[in-house]
Amino acid sequence: MEKRVLFVVRDRVMREHLAQAFCGRGFRVSTASDGVGGLFQLGLRQPHLIVLDVNGWETLQRIRVLSDIPIIALIEDRPEARIECLDRGADCFLVKPPSLGELDARVRALLREQRAVRSGAILQEERAQDLTDSSVPLGEPGRNWAFPGGGDGSIAF
Repeated sequence: MEKRVLFVVRDRVMREHLAQAFCGRGFRVSTASDGVGGLFQLGLRQPHLIVLDVNGWETLQRIRVLSDIPIIALIEDRPEARIECLDRGADCFLVKPPSLGELDARVRALLREQRAVRSGAILQEERAQDLTDSSVPLGEPGRNWAFPGGGDGSIAF
């Protein structure tokens, strides 16, 4: 399955460079030049991950209200920006302009993490379904259960 990445980047040259590089790596890429376009593309394309050029925090916060999609924030090199972007919902950040190699590695890491979380949730859901579909009678409240291999199921303290 082709992974979908949305780049919300103001700088046209950087946006086109990133889009071209990730298309070449087998991603399906969408782009937007501002937050409004980014929110529109989020709803339309339903990407697996967003790379967001942070210019103010409004778009990041709006995305977080709508989705738990992984977000990589592109920020200015200021310590307070690093803290703020994480506090406001970014999963990680890179200082602008990002190294293509590091951005690629972070994208792959976040998508791996997302896949693992989703797989775990599906597995938990399947296990819960198995328990509810079980035909093994659990006994009646207030009664001891019989266990295979003997014992009456009572617990002594």
